[in-house]
Amino acid sequence: MSLCEYHGTPLVQRDVEALLALEEQIGIPIPFLSEVEWNSFGFCSVDNHITELGLPEQELSSLPDSIGNLKNLKSIYLDGNHLETLPETTGNLTSLQELHLNGNRLTSLPETIGNLTSLQELYLYYNELSSLPESTINLQKLEKLHLFMNKFTTFPEILTRITGLKLLSIDSNELSAFPESIGNLINLEELTCCGNKLTGLPDSFGDLVALKELLLRDNRIEYLPETFGNLQSLENLNLGLNQLTTLPKSIGNLASLRILNLHNNRLTSLPESLGNLRSLEGIDLCDNELDALPDSFENLLSLEQLHLMNNSFSTFPERITKMIWLKKLDLSHNDLTSLPESISNLIALTDFYVMNNELKMLPLSIGELGNLEVLHLYGNKIRSLPDTLTKMYRLRSLNLAFNGISTIPDIVFQMVSLKTLDLTGNSISNLPAEISDLKSLELLRINANALESLPITIGNLPSLVSLFVPKNKLKAIPENLGNLEALNELDLSENELETLPESLGNLGSLQVLNLQGNSLKSFPEIIVKMKSLLGLDISENCMTTLPPTIGELTSLNTLILKKNSFEPFPEKVEQYLKTMETSGCFIDR
Repeated sequence: MSLCEYHGTPLVQRDVEALLALEEQIGIPIPFLSEVEWNSFGFCSVDNHITELGLPEQELSSLPDSIGNLKNLKSIYLDGNHLETLPETTGNLTSLQELHLNGNRLTSLPETIGNLTSLQELYLYYNELSSLPESTINLQKLEKLHLFMNKFTTFPEILTRITGLKLLSIDSNELSAFPESIGNLINLEELTCCGNKLTGLPDSFGDLVALKELLLRDNRIEYLPETFGNLQSLENLNLGLNQLTTLPKSIGNLASLRILNLHNNRLTSLPESLGNLRSLEGIDLCDNELDALPDSFENLLSLEQLHLMNNSFSTFPERITKMIWLKKLDLSHNDLTSLPESISNLIALTDFYVMNNELKMLPLSIGELGNLEVLHLYGNKIRSLPDTLTKMYRLRSLNLAFNGISTIPDIVFQMVSLKTLDLTGNSISNLPAEISDLKSLELLRINANALESLPITIGNLPSLVSLFVPKNKLKAIPENLGNLEALNELDLSENELETLPESLGNLGSLQVLNLQGNSLKSFPEIIVKMKSLLGLDISENCMTTLPPTIGELTSLNTLILKKNSFEPFPEKVEQYLKTMETSGCFIDR
């Protein structure tokens, strides 16, 4: 076959004709590449034949008929164009193994698509398809099919005759049911059908014995068939955001299951058979109506993550304390009034969330959780902490927000490994000087309390990156605050500040400064020394003007000025503000 050159690359004549036709539509030459990926623009060739072609986001509204000339093409990427149809000649691409058409406007596929008998992967995300041609049945080598975000109202039953299919994604359509013939897909390993309108599953679903991952989140599923227990290869199951009230007893047969997600259903109880899932590593039961766990739950000795947030537990389920390898436990938004002493059995626990309950105290034994790194107690009634917490040498995050605390427990200042401390929404009027003992502290939140001052020692926190003290009664800031060289974000909003100390100009790493809602009568000149500042909010103060030095804040991308008493700015200041806006800075006046 005669050879021609396409911009210096020797190719067979028919391939050159196809590239020239595409070039005419795109408006620029298509470059030769050593490798084509999903986001590449260009082509690869082997033995003077094009084998890979990447044309993503080229505003193509159609393809030339000559596209069918590319007899040796193995993969083509046409994502993000404006294609509404494909030419009939697409069926001539009989060597094609991968066809990427995500993000177009396709309403149908040509019957000739069935000629692509070598096709293994077909990507059709974000189109407007509502059906597939009958010839699709000929794609017997197809292993991966993506139909996410189309307009299917009924499941394309033709797919159930492509028995080699291993992955099927048909999320975010309008499907209300699977056909009984879905059970023919005996080689299917991954099925995702989230965001549809399914109300149940057919009995034949149990025939999908190769299934490893099943994602059916955000449907209307009310029941699972008993045959569901036949899916003994299943490893990951997501049935969150459905309407399940019970689970079939056979769910205990899913011997390979590692991840089970059942959040946001209507479950009031769980079957005893759930305890047979000895491979289970994580289970999410948040947002149900559970008030107890089955006795067999203690058999889940491989469980590492247990999420029980927003249920109806009034007592701590003791069976949890038998799960000695549990690492993450979330019992937030329940009605717990106490924790058992046996909590100390959870020796592997690293993250414990028990927010928004009715706890008034913690058991002494909680100090035995030597691997605990995160303890969130937000929204309880805890006024004091046991001294045993000093044994938690690895604790890095402690949240005591909204507990009605008036005095910070002394024990907090002995937790020297803390990196994050949240005391928001309490009644604290004094931040003790001992705060400086927390040398590893990176984030301190003490929002919405009753502080009138900060201790001088606040400047002795060398690791502090973020300091939030809004909605207090601060009238002054200590000079030592300027010693916080690592400080990146400082929120002093809604206090009673009239001035800022000169030392704040030393905060060379500061990127965000919030002074909204104070009593500043003039723009603090020390701010212009903060050369790294990206965001500045000085709204709702008593300022009347801005200095020309505002123009020195060349890194600013956000400046909030509204609700002051500004007079018309001097011409030079106005010019600086306009220059800043031209450079991309958002200014809210």
